[in-house]
Amino acid sequence: MAWIEWVAPHEAAGELRALYESQTAALGGPTDLTMIGSLYPPLSLVRSSLYSVVENCPSSFTPLERQAIAVAVASSLQTDYLLSGVEHKFLAEGGSTEAASRLRSGDFTEFSPKVRATGEYALQVANDPAGVEETDVQRCRAAGATDLDILDVNSLAAYYSYLASICLGLGLLDPIEFD
Repeated sequence: MAWIEWVAPHEAAGELRALYESQTAALGGPTDLTMIGSLYPPLSLVRSSLYSVVENCPSSFTPLERQAIAVAVASSLQTDYLLSGVEHKFLAEGGSTEAASRLRSGDFTEFSPKVRATGEYALQVANDPAGVEETDVQRCRAAGATDLDILDVNSLAAYYSYLASICLGLGLLDPIEFD
């Protein structure tokens, strides 16, 4: 449970109510991450919109490959709430629990050279952005990544870093419990 109050679904009005209803239809209820921003509804709405944009980048990665990178990034950020969500999506895309376990430690060995290089780049963006250099991007290109692929994983790493700060800073610490 978060450390701050939020607007309960039965108290939501206007655009926040519509967002809650949309997430209820898709997920069975609004996410804690959505509700944690509900005291300022424009924040929840923008976060939801940003999620959609980041998740739908038309790069060459398959959904499984994107989720593999997301698992490694979320794990590296030590955010159980986020990790549980992306790992759930990774498994839903056909990933194995064994692969998820390896990804939690940043091990991309079972993936293509492109996914390995961009996954390592995403981990660096998430954990040491000041240390990223042009050679890191060049390494991704040499492994077969396009500039759109690189933009995609950069955005994914930055987005999950942002969410990790929210979760850890406001007490959204526990893994999501899925039915």
